[in-house]
Parts: sequence; C-alpha cells; structure tokens
Amino acid sequence: MLQREFVKPHNGVLVKSGHVYVFNYSAWQNDKRPTVLMMYAVSGIHPKTKHEHRYFQGINFTYIPRSQRVAFAKLWVDYYNRKITDPNNVSPSILKDFFTWEKVKRFYPMLEPGIRRYFYKPAYYITNMVEVQPKDMKKAIESTWAKDFSTKVRNVFARRLKKIFG
Repeated sequence: MLQREFVKPHNGVLVKSGHVYVFNYSAWQNDKRPTVLMMYAVSGIHPKTKHEHRYFQGINFTYIPRSQRVAFAKLWVDYYNRKITDPNNVSPSILKDFFTWEKVKRFYPMLEPGIRRYFYKPAYYITNMVEVQPKDMKKAIESTWAKDFSTKVRNVFARRLKKIFG
C-alpha cells in the first residue's frame, strides 16, 4: 500500500513537508544540486502494479520561471510564519495542510512544472542535504537564478500537446 509521509528521516536529516532543502542528487537529469520545497515522501508497493515507490516529491525552483520564484518565496514565508509558531515542534497533522499534489494544482498552479521526484533509496542518491531556514529561504531561492529549466519544461509540454492535437 502506498503512503505519504510528511516527516521522514533521511541520512541524519529530518525531512519535513513545507520546508526547503538543498542537496546533491546523483540521479540527476538537469539539476545535480536542486533547491526543493518538499511536499512529502512516498513509500510502499503500488497495489495494482506492484511497483515499489521510494521517493521524495517536491517542487524544484529551477523549473519555475524566475519571476514566479521570488513571488512565491515571499508568499510561502509569510504563510509559514503565520502557521508555524514553533519551528522546532511541528506536528505531522499541521504539515498535511501544506503541500500535496492536489493543493499545488488548486492553489499554486504556477508551481506544477517544478514538481519532481527524488529517490531516497538507495541512500547515496541524496547526499549533503541541508535544510534552508525560513529566514534564509528568499535568499536560497534567489540563488537558483543562475539555473532555469522552465523553458525546457514548457518546450516538452508544447511537443506533447502538438502530438495530441496534431
């Protein structure tokens, strides 16, 4: 059975939904050191396909147009500061309200192209993971400006639409 985990330990780091992390990713396609807003971990065996799932799902900022990155960072830091009174004691029930696939599609559609999966098993895929503190999030997102894969995502999407509609 598949399950979402909103708090999951990985290589000595407690990975929490709604928090931003920077890490090295050895199975990278475009971004070997992503800056990611974590949504949750997915684990378990799919009941129909019997495929094993073992990944973090998160929003990689480098796949979002630069103009939308900083705007979202400000919104998110304001929301985070209103909802979390003690960052050292965040309950999983609060975290479930932050970011799920469904909520991103509904409330933050501009972030959807940035949703990526990062395998946490084998453990060496994700290394040197560091949590970005809320006070440093805007700066961390601005540091991603040198990388922008949003055009690549739009081009792939346009090719798919062209195949569908001719």
